[in-house]
Amino acid sequence: MEYHTGRTFSDVLSLIKNYIHKQEDIDFILRAFEFASKHHFNQFRKSGEPYINHCIEVAYILASYQMSPTTIAAGLLHDVIEDCDVSYDQLKELFGSDVADIVEAVTKIHRLPTVNLEESTAATHRKLILAMAKDVRAVIVKLADRLHNMRTLQYLSVEKQKSISKETLEVYAPLSHRLGMNELKNELENLSFYYLDRDKYLEIQKLIQDKLASNENGVDKIIKDVSKLLEDHQIPHKIFGRIKHIYSVYKKIYVKNVIFERIFDLQAIRIITDTKLQCYEILGIIHEKYTPIPGRFKDYIAMPKPNLYQSLHTTICDSEGNLFEIQIRTKEMDRIAENGVAAHWIYKESAPNKDVSKKQKLTREQFAWLGQLINMYEENPNTSDSEYISQVQKDIFEANVYCLTPKGKIVDLPQGSTPIDFAYRIHTEVGNKTIGALVNKVIVPLNTILKTGDVVEIKTSKNNLGPREDWLKFVKTSSARSQIKKAIAKREQQEKNDINEVFYKKGMQLLEDVIESRGISKEEIMDSLNQVSVLNYFNAKSAEEIIINVGRRSLSAQLVVTQCTNLRPNLVVQINQMIKKSHSHADLKNNRNDIKIKGIDGLKVEPASCCKPIPGDLIVGYITRGSGVKVHRINCPNIIHEKKRLIETSWAETLTLTYYPVDLEILANDRGNLVVDLMSLISSVKIRIESISAKSHYETKTATISCTVYVSDVHHLETLISNLNKITGILEVNRVFH
Repeated sequence: MEYHTGRTFSDVLSLIKNYIHKQEDIDFILRAFEFASKHHFNQFRKSGEPYINHCIEVAYILASYQMSPTTIAAGLLHDVIEDCDVSYDQLKELFGSDVADIVEAVTKIHRLPTVNLEESTAATHRKLILAMAKDVRAVIVKLADRLHNMRTLQYLSVEKQKSISKETLEVYAPLSHRLGMNELKNELENLSFYYLDRDKYLEIQKLIQDKLASNENGVDKIIKDVSKLLEDHQIPHKIFGRIKHIYSVYKKIYVKNVIFERIFDLQAIRIITDTKLQCYEILGIIHEKYTPIPGRFKDYIAMPKPNLYQSLHTTICDSEGNLFEIQIRTKEMDRIAENGVAAHWIYKESAPNKDVSKKQKLTREQFAWLGQLINMYEENPNTSDSEYISQVQKDIFEANVYCLTPKGKIVDLPQGSTPIDFAYRIHTEVGNKTIGALVNKVIVPLNTILKTGDVVEIKTSKNNLGPREDWLKFVKTSSARSQIKKAIAKREQQEKNDINEVFYKKGMQLLEDVIESRGISKEEIMDSLNQVSVLNYFNAKSAEEIIINVGRRSLSAQLVVTQCTNLRPNLVVQINQMIKKSHSHADLKNNRNDIKIKGIDGLKVEPASCCKPIPGDLIVGYITRGSGVKVHRINCPNIIHEKKRLIETSWAETLTLTYYPVDLEILANDRGNLVVDLMSLISSVKIRIESISAKSHYETKTATISCTVYVSDVHHLETLISNLNKITGILEVNRVFH
């Protein structure tokens, strides 16, 4: 299987001059050729021929489809970015953005050392497919490039032949089929098949040749008979035989398990006429003359394939029992059937410049699946290149079931698809809101397998919570499966968020209860919750997670508050720091003249150190042996049982400004800034501190503060205690007697 064309650029010019007549357009193509020749100079293919010959062949293929000057120029330049020292910007400046964009689209992505060949190839395919969705000319150029590469594959190693053929069969042939370029598709498939399995290729080729040889007279006869029949009815027509290509026969035998003798369309009879009405007239005339085979009639005129293919297909039986497939179509239908999307891009010199954008829009409308390529990417932008290509192959390339919406819009799906696949093909939200389906106006289960020709109506509800997980058991398309998983994950996350919100509120309430009971600042605790040490302690990612766990009762609110308060110095530490900064007031002595002993004068008089009486306390004197009189509070435990040595004692009516020491014991919640608040208050009421100490109670997260203060009288002390009790976190304040 070899191709020896030996074409030159003159052959390309001769071809394009048949439909391009403006000299400026021809000059544009000439400039592209000269630029490509210059930059591919001294580059050679594996065959030994100059590399520019490949560019010429690509341009010739494009010219045979009557492509525009822009497309042909891009064909000539398609390898200059990849293989030459030429940039996108340089091409854009010299040949315009359209040419530069097309060349960039068909340029392979350079393989990184860390990326394997399969991933790199997938990335290149995705790049091309997404570019094609925006400008179909990019893929037309690429298909022309691939076709010539396949025609010259014999010069490569066997390993390369098989690798390239496999890629062609999996990606480029299906792509050309979806674009309706059947002639190109057939050649790509046959060439790929030849290099992948030459023995089977030759086997099937011989089967076809033998079959045709044995039935040659029968085919010639049916053609003559049908032609005579149409002439009698004065219907303009052209009739000829068409042989099914080798790879298609292979698929029938080895994929669909059809016996070779049961392949009725091995050699079809194709009839070309002028109008759509004449197509149906011809069908009626043939069915009247010959017996049609039931179940073998297909009307692709009324319901075109998504690749725009239109034709009437029927299988008839002649008087001798021979079966023949008849294909009936107009000239325009035949042109589109062979050339597909390329037929819509035939260059017309009379068309204005803006015609390109119109064609792009029309192409996307006619080939709806092009939009699906972009949607599949945008809906899952993080999908890997290989996953994306796999989705395209399964959902787009393998789609050969053609269903209709109630309004007659064709939706193409792969074999085995269900109403759910249909719904998601219409729109993601249609799929997510699906509650039921009608097929041919009959309510069906959502797992019903759809067939070509089915009219499918999807029932939706705004109140539907979304797709069900059991849909994943029967959906066929990868895109539907992906969207279902995405919707389920989103719903589950929302449900989780709603539940967490409830637990968060519960957790906050529990924490606030503990915070309030301990007299701690809520703001302090909330700040502490975000500290790394606290998050690490509870193995949490956020303060919110800790609070939610408290709400779930999987974490103790007491423990959380305790851990947060442990982040700052406790009261003992704080008080020790305060002591270091404080000054002793031990030099503040009481004035003995403030105390009067009844009936005795001149004795040494001192307040007792055990109860430390102050003005306003009821007092009594105790006559010591050699130390004068010690003045006690009347209820001091140390003298309460004494009778003989007590002496009446009182405070003077007029007191000097004297400060007396008093011991206090304060019980408080161990909270931040408590000592600061305590010292600030004592200072505000003009109280001096002799000493201060503290003891922590870790079980209850409280502390006992012991201090000696100097006051002028009982009233002064009561004012102090009253104000101390107002401090947040203070639980008790008691005067202490020793």
